[in-house]
This record gives sequence, structure tokens and C-alpha cells, in this order.
Amino acid sequence: MSEKQAVKLLDLSKIKDKTKNKEKKEKTKSLEKEKKEKKKSLEQEEEEEEEKQNNDKTKVVGKEEKEKKHKTKSVKKEENQPTLRKRKSYLKKDDNIVNVSYNQEEMAKFIKKVVIRSAIYISLIVLLIWFVYSVHSIIPKLYRDPYPMVRNLNSICINVDPTTILDDQYMNQEFDFTHLRYSMSHHMNEGLEGICALHLGVPLCYCMLKTVDNQWLYMFNTNITGSSELTVLNEEYSNFCPQDEFIAVERTEQVWITFHTEKGLKIKNIFDGFDAYNLQHLVDVSNGNSICDSNKQETIYNLYVTNYN
Repeated sequence: MSEKQAVKLLDLSKIKDKTKNKEKKEKTKSLEKEKKEKKKSLEQEEEEEEEKQNNDKTKVVGKEEKEKKHKTKSVKKEENQPTLRKRKSYLKKDDNIVNVSYNQEEMAKFIKKVVIRSAIYISLIVLLIWFVYSVHSIIPKLYRDPYPMVRNLNSICINVDPTTILDDQYMNQEFDFTHLRYSMSHHMNEGLEGICALHLGVPLCYCMLKTVDNQWLYMFNTNITGSSELTVLNEEYSNFCPQDEFIAVERTEQVWITFHTEKGLKIKNIFDGFDAYNLQHLVDVSNGNSICDSNKQETIYNLYVTNYN
């Protein structure tokens, strides 16, 4: 054999040895692993058996303790039966107290409801009484029939203090002024151009005049303070005359007047033409003079002027 071949053989032998050694090592390792796994399994089995034994012991002990506790409880129940009865009685008392307090709260709520309802009912009754009173007393005064026109002129009017014009209580007590004003407006709306309180039989120096400009004047204490020299015969009508006919009356063409308003203010003004004729007619009536008197048909209005303040 040559040297090369011998070297190759040696190398091969070495390789074989190495592989054998590796196999041996692997086998030993596997054996060791198996041994360790077996030990572990054995240890686990032993631990499980110990746990089972301990559990069995604890179960037995627990049963014994439960039996002992049950016995002690039964003994205590027998001993504490009177105390339990007392507790039950106390509980019943507490329940009664709670029920009493609850009933008191309910009573308080009920009393509040009754008070509120009674107050509402009383207020409704008061409103009903007021409504009935207003229907039977106030409303008839406002909406009763107007005063009729009178046919006889038997008095003169009474002057009113300007400070009392705004006193509704005084004016209504003395002259029933609210209804008087309503009645005069009612007759004016039927076509009259002027009216005084004496036309309705009320002795109050109060007149209404509808001017040519369709303005309404409400006059207290009307007084003619001056007039023009020019006079005119004017045909006039009066409800005081027995015959319903127009009468020719001499009137001045222009007049100066003073009067008080419904607010108590004193007014001075000049009227001419048709408004002046109507004012002279109203002042004559306020002074108790009618155009129906044959002796006064040609008398100029200045003879009837009074000193109104």
C-alpha cells in the first residue's frame, strides 16, 4: 500500500471513531433525560397522592367541625329562645313606631291638601259673590235705560265747583252723573246737536254740544261773557213746546263763552254762526228759559246770562 492510501485509511478510522463517540454521547444524554422525566413523574404522583390524602383528612375534619357547630347552634338556640322572643317583640315595636311616623306624615300631607283646596273653594265663592253683586248692582247702573226727555222746564241748573267735577263719588251721589252722561250721549246719537241736563230733568249746569266740525264739547258752568251787535232770526225746536214746530228766535251772530271741562279746566272760546245759535239756546235752557214762552221769543239771550264762575 502506498502512503496516501494509508493516510486515507487513518482518516476514515478517525471519522468513524468520532461518529461513534457522538452516538454514545447522544445515547447517554437521552438516557439521562428519560431518567429525569421518570423521576419527575414519580415525584408528581407522590405529590398528588399526598394532596389526596390531605384533602380526605380535611374533608373529615370539616365534617366533624360542621357537626360540632351544628350541635353548638342547636344548644344555643335552645338556650336563647326567650331572647329571640324578646327580639321579635322589639322588632314589632319598631315596626309600630315606623307605621305611626308614616301615618303622621300622611296626615300632614292630607291636612295640607285640605287647606289648599278649602282656600281655592273660598276664593271661588268670593269671586262668585262679587260677580253676582256686580251683575245686580254695577252693571244695571251702566246699562239701564237712558233718562227720557222731559216736557216741562220748571227749574234752573246748579253750578258745580270745579274741584268736585273729578270726584266721581260726589257726582254720582248728587246727580247720578255716570248714567246722566250716558243718557245725554244716547240722545245726542239719535240726531240732536245740543243737550243739557235739564232736558232730562236733572238740575245740573252740564251741557253737550256737537259743533259744525263734528267735535263734541262737554261743558260745565257755561257762561256767555260777550256777544256781537249783529243779530239774526233763527228757527229753533224745543221739546218743551207743546206743539212740535219750529219757532223763530233772535240770536246774535257771535258769542264769547267760558266753561269748565270734565277735568275741571276753565276754557275761554269764541263761537259764531250755527254753533253760536246752539250755545245761546243751551244757555237759555240752563237758566230755566224756553223758546216756547211767547213773551220771551223776541228777547235777546243777554237778559238770561248768569254769572258762572
